[in-house]
Amino acid sequence: MSMVIIILVDKKMFNLVWINLDLGR
Repeated sequence: MSMVIIILVDKKMFNLVWINLDLGR
């Protein structure tokens, strides 16, 4: 179960990084 939570958090962090890259362009 904790593995699923880790994946969800990882996905959220990835999205935040992607948004930051988009804004920084």
